[in-house]
Amino acid sequence: MAFDASRQSDPDHEPAPFQDEPIDFVDWAMRIAVFGPLLALYLYWIWTVLKTAFVALLG
Repeated sequence: MAFDASRQSDPDHEPAPFQDEPIDFVDWAMRIAVFGPLLALYLYWIWTVLKTAFVALLG
């Protein structure tokens, strides 16, 4: 949801943006294909850092 700084903003009476837009499955597939492996690599890196820190603190 975009930030709206206008003084006339009333969320109860405004229609939902993009309510009638179709889902773009190709766009979502491309996002998952690009960011999924990046997220997996990041989580693996965090795991190795935490594991190393844990071993260093205990031993």
